[in-house]
Amino acid sequence: MTRFRWIALAVGGLVLVGAGWLLFGRSSQPQQQAIYSVSQNYRVCLASTAAGTPAWPALQAAHGAINAQQVTVPASAVGDQVPYLNGLLALKCRLIVVAGADLHDAATTVAKANPKQQFVTVGTPLNLPNVHDLPDASGLTRFVTDAAAHS
Repeated sequence: MTRFRWIALAVGGLVLVGAGWLLFGRSSQPQQQAIYSVSQNYRVCLASTAAGTPAWPALQAAHGAINAQQVTVPASAVGDQVPYLNGLLALKCRLIVVAGADLHDAATTVAKANPKQQFVTVGTPLNLPNVHDLPDASGLTRFVTDAAAHS
């Protein structure tokens, strides 16, 4: 090989090594991944027989670390509604909000059977020790925000 080829190969090799170092050889700090878990948030579940109940926007307006979800229960016999409310217990809802007179009997049955579970009724009072009765949805946002802050 001629001297020129050796020099060209050496320069080309240096260029390749330099490019490889620039692309792969830098030891940079791995970027921190932000991971947010909502599993520890205060879970509030709304049960109603109709979509669009005024209680849902009130729950969405609550501030703090709150997970809110809505379940529409069929307006049918009490025996058919109780499993829906029991399902909210299985989801580990810290507070179950029951909106509407259609769920009065089912909510009474489930609240009596689960005295440690906290309930809120909107519009129809149950008068049980573990149930907070609100006349309408206007006070629900503050109630949920306060309950989450003190949990």
